[in-house]
Amino acid sequence: MKIFETKKVTNKGNKGTNKTAVTDKNKEKKKIISSVYPTDVKNTEKENIFPIDIEKEELPEKIETKPKFVYKKLVDKKLYVILVENTSEMAEEKEMVMKIIKSLAPSGLITIINYGKTVKTSEIFDATTVYDGDFLDSKDIGNESCLYDALDRLELLVSGSYMKIEEKETERVRINEIHIIGIGNCKENGSKISKEVALKYFKRVVNKKNVTTKYFCLSENSFVNAAEVGFHSIGAIYRKY
Repeated sequence: MKIFETKKVTNKGNKGTNKTAVTDKNKEKKKIISSVYPTDVKNTEKENIFPIDIEKEELPEKIETKPKFVYKKLVDKKLYVILVENTSEMAEEKEMVMKIIKSLAPSGLITIINYGKTVKTSEIFDATTVYDGDFLDSKDIGNESCLYDALDRLELLVSGSYMKIEEKETERVRINEIHIIGIGNCKENGSKISKEVALKYFKRVVNKKNVTTKYFCLSENSFVNAAEVGFHSIGAIYRKY
């Protein structure tokens, strides 16, 4: 019978080879880590391995501001509409007509509807600014007086002003009263619209609440004309003012 002798096998040569392989593997691992992360980052600290977020500077929050509310007092004012013929007869009575206007409209607002061959309407202005001659148009003085066209313009003005509120810088102005003052002979000569239409418009005006009408005739012979149009009050211009 053959007896086999068991010998302990040692891999001395392989041991060195394995050590070299492990060393090379570790070097390769370090090389990979160094290529991905900065060399001054400690691999053992997890929080330093990953890229660090840079905190952005916080911007102040936008403060919403509401527009400042400014209370404006509501002020009621009277509007005087001066309806004057732009004729040569009126030009002769200029001083007397001016006295009438200043006497009947000492304060409040004024607008002038001047009518001769054509109709002209002034802006609405303060009564204290009235001066001599501003109610006549020297370039249009003659014998024509388109009364019916003027009544048409009057209706438009009253409808656009009555109880309307206008925003001013420091107040809200409302025209709550309108006083219409006619001066002349109340005669018609040269209008484009008919008498029927004009009188219809005038009736629409006088039927409004807080609207009054007066007519000052150059002579008593014109009373009938003013009454036919529909003026509430009729007088003569020779009265002392």
